[in-house]
Amino acid sequence: MLKIITRARKEVTTILASLKRGESFARSFSYLFSSKVLTILMSLLITPVLTRLYAPDAYGYLSVFTTITMNLAILSTLAYDSSLVVVKEESKFYNLFVFCAINSLFVAILLLFVLNIQSFNTLLKDLLDSDIDLNFEMVGMISFSAFIFPVAQFFPSWNVRRKDFGYAAMVGGVSQIISRACALTLGFFLGAPFYGLIASEIAAKLSVLIINAKKYFSSEWSQLVEVVSVKEIKQVVVEQGRYPKFVLPARYASLLASQLPVIIYSIFFNVTIVGNYGLANGLLQVPIVLLGNTLSPIILNKTVELKDNEVVLRKFVIRLLLAIIVVSMPIFLGIICLSEMLFPVFFGDSWRMAGNMASILAISAMPSLINIFSLPIFQVYNQENKILLFHMLHLVLCTLGMSMGALYGNYETALVVYTLTYALVMFIQTSYSFALLKIKMRLWILGSFVCLILAYLVKILFI
Repeated sequence: MLKIITRARKEVTTILASLKRGESFARSFSYLFSSKVLTILMSLLITPVLTRLYAPDAYGYLSVFTTITMNLAILSTLAYDSSLVVVKEESKFYNLFVFCAINSLFVAILLLFVLNIQSFNTLLKDLLDSDIDLNFEMVGMISFSAFIFPVAQFFPSWNVRRKDFGYAAMVGGVSQIISRACALTLGFFLGAPFYGLIASEIAAKLSVLIINAKKYFSSEWSQLVEVVSVKEIKQVVVEQGRYPKFVLPARYASLLASQLPVIIYSIFFNVTIVGNYGLANGLLQVPIVLLGNTLSPIILNKTVELKDNEVVLRKFVIRLLLAIIVVSMPIFLGIICLSEMLFPVFFGDSWRMAGNMASILAISAMPSLINIFSLPIFQVYNQENKILLFHMLHLVLCTLGMSMGALYGNYETALVVYTLTYALVMFIQTSYSFALLKIKMRLWILGSFVCLILAYLVKILFI
């Protein structure tokens, strides 16, 4: 044990030393990490205010709205956006980018008409709640989000290709400030309807789109116009045909698996439980976003760069993995043991259930965070079919687990089974991706998972 701790400590020290020397990885990480820290600190300060402005029901409606929107939006790019960083030629990048943007707009316009058909309208109204008026404005927000959400997601690929991580950090920070300001303003002046939370999410995505478009379109518009053509778009779409074939269904399966608690709780329980889950999951994403979303684009860029030098890539992955485990383990252990006590204090008595949910969800946080290595490795090594296989396994097992738990009529049992199943699939997927690089780190990953399970057992038995 002492040897393991010493090795992990050495890797963390090495990364901190590289940060001081200003190496590319450390510099990129410092840009994104510092932005995330400031954004998250602001979010943590404002969230206690929002939870007193917006009831658990409002967060429940937001979770269901986001679930519906993301399921519709996922068809917008046909998963071609996943190849935007991987393709080497700039001309192919420009043509793929234009195709994704045009397709997203087409899907959004189509949804605007389809969702106003009475049968679809009634279905969505039943999924949301019978008390919600699914009027034209609501349908418009869903359709608009189906365009904004995917575009805001693939636009930052420009940041990754240009290694402009400092600018990406700035955009992320500004978008979150706009989102929180929107939620606070609408909550104070409109009596805190759930529309305020939905509008804040749209505002965040829209700001990402506008700020990035202003920078890159203004500087690269002439090159884009010069190389983009219908012929070139058709050619690159055919070349990257494995993405809609394998990545699209894999992405959809992954999305459904992550949304299962919202879907199951909406069907078997009520919107209040959905809202508590939404807050718990959102706050648990704080450390995952802080580390995972910060490192994900850098890992992808580094994997592309070092593909032909597996020895260096292997050393980079091992060093980073050990650092992640050492830094994040105390955070997740603290969430498991203390969240049920702290949530009512910080967010109000109505959020006690959310604290219990956060302690359960933290069990799968480490496997989920470590899994950020998998997708870049699968993408760069052309293992898209394996992505599909693992995500389908993920969806099937998590659906069975969550449904079996829900049949007992207990939200806690359903969430525990779902969390354990989710973590197991993440462990298998990450282990396989590491095997592609001949990295033997299964004991480290499994050990971190077991520690979190033991912490939860100690919590429910003795705390």
